[in-house]
Amino acid sequence: PVLLLDEATSLAGIRSQVTSLAAAVGNPAAGRKMLDAMDRMLGEATLDAKDTPLPGVVVLRPGGGVAGAGTLQDEILAAAGLRNLAPDAPVDGDGRIGLERLLRLKPDLLVLDSDGDAPPALAREVLDHPAFRARAAGMAITSLPAALWVCPGPWVAEAVGRLSAARRSLAGRQRGSRS
Repeated sequence: PVLLLDEATSLAGIRSQVTSLAAAVGNPAAGRKMLDAMDRMLGEATLDAKDTPLPGVVVLRPGGGVAGAGTLQDEILAAAGLRNLAPDAPVDGDGRIGLERLLRLKPDLLVLDSDGDAPPALAREVLDHPAFRARAAGMAITSLPAALWVCPGPWVAEAVGRLSAARRSLAGRQRGSRS
C-alpha cells in the first residue's frame, strides 16, 4: 500500500502526518508517544519565549536563500520566540537575499542553515565580507543543522529548543551590555 501525505508546512501538519502514518502502520500509540515527546520539547523550549520585543532573526541558507513567511522554518522561529525579518525584505525571484538587504534588516540573530562540520558554502562567505564584519557588531550568529528543520518531523522540536537557547543567550548578552 502507498500512503499519500500532505506536505507538512507547520507544526500542526507534522502532527497530522505522524498521526496518519502511525495509524496506517497499525501503531497509533507509537505516534502518540512521538508527538508527546515533541510537545514536551516544544513546551520546555517556549516556556520563557515571552520576551518583548521579539529578537529579529534572518535564516541564511546556502546561496543566500532565506526562510520566508508561511514556511515551516518561519513557524519554528516563532515557536522559539524569534521574529523572522526575511518577510520584511524584498527578496529576488529565487527567494534569495543579498548582503546589502541582509545588513539593512539589522538582525539580532543570524542563523546559518547548515551543519557545523559542513563543507564550505556561500552562506558562510558573507561572514568574511568587510561590509558584514563592519556592521555585524552586536549580531549573534548560530548554526543549525538543516536536517533538524528542513524536512518536517517531530525532530523540529530540537530545532525550536536550539533556537530558543540562542534567543536566551542573546537576551543575556543584551542585558549584560546595558549594565
